[in-house]
Amino acid sequence: MDTAVNNQGVYNFGPFRLDPAERLLLRDGDAVALTPKAFDLLVYLAARPGHLVEKQALMVALWPDAIVEEANLASTVSALRKALDDDGQQFIATVPTRGYRFVAPVRIESPTRPDAASATDASAVRKVQWGLIALFAVCSVLIFMAGWFIAGYVKRASPETLSVRLSIEPAEGIRGPEVLFERWAGRNRPSRTAIALSPDGRRLVFAGVRGDKYQLWVRPLDDVATPLAGTEDGAAPFFSPDGRWVGFWAKQALWKVPLSGGAPE
Repeated sequence: MDTAVNNQGVYNFGPFRLDPAERLLLRDGDAVALTPKAFDLLVYLAARPGHLVEKQALMVALWPDAIVEEANLASTVSALRKALDDDGQQFIATVPTRGYRFVAPVRIESPTRPDAASATDASAVRKVQWGLIALFAVCSVLIFMAGWFIAGYVKRASPETLSVRLSIEPAEGIRGPEVLFERWAGRNRPSRTAIALSPDGRRLVFAGVRGDKYQLWVRPLDDVATPLAGTEDGAAPFFSPDGRWVGFWAKQALWKVPLSGGAPE
């Protein structure tokens, strides 16, 4: 059959809708059964409404690779009219000795070309992709600018480091351990460090001697020193990271004692 006709669109006539591309004939929305040759004949005639189509042209179009008689064409026309309920020839009129004419008004709908639709879809996808790329670029710039601003603000807002040096006397009547004074803690002390500052910077713990008693003392920076119970003969004091415990070396062992007071462990 003439393939150019198939690409012209969808034909609407009477209660029928003919879609050559889908090879579908609908009547009021319901499919109508047609033989392949009857369908091709309907498409050929509907594409040429009002025009006389010669019998020979129809036979060549419907049977391009075969030699057939007019009886074959007449039989196909009869089957088509039966499917269309065209007993009165309101759709297909016979032109005696010549051929046939499609006499019903035909409204042709332009087909939606798949390649055009695909191109439209591809274009839409490309637009979305470029939109996402642009959005990502804008977000990256905004994040960079926000980071730069925050870094600058933090740098401006951070106070300058202030170094303070001051001299603090342990307490009246307390003296520090002598460098070679090892009789209180044995000869295996791991360090001669005798003072430690709490993690919050508010207290000092130090080894001190009052009279002949050697132990650890706690002094808030704004108050007086008090002895830390259970730390007799203690040396090399240090604070736990949370500042709640004081560790020290005594009697050839490592001990800890709560800063708030209690038995050493």
